[in-house]
Amino acid sequence: FYPVALPLHRLSDVSYASTLLLNGVSFYAYLQLSWVVLSRIAAVSHSVCNSLRRPVMCVFGSLQFGNPISPLNSAGIAMATLGTLFYSQVRLADGKSAE
Repeated sequence: FYPVALPLHRLSDVSYASTLLLNGVSFYAYLQLSWVVLSRIAAVSHSVCNSLRRPVMCVFGSLQFGNPISPLNSAGIAMATLGTLFYSQVRLADGKSAE
């Protein structure tokens, strides 16, 4: 049982191996950057920003690959975006009231 289907016969292909290496390095950099951001902002703010990452990737993926976004997906993207906007507005208002 292999949890990820890895075509071992393609590892000899230089472009495939370099893409696989670039993917691993990019994911490692993403995780490190996530830890740096988490050490500088509140955990809830980090979670809200991280949850916005998925809708952004859906939109850019749709633009890049031409996949249609269903009305239900559009509603989810709008809810995530508006939720992040409202959260940031509340945080700004809370910060101004504390001053």
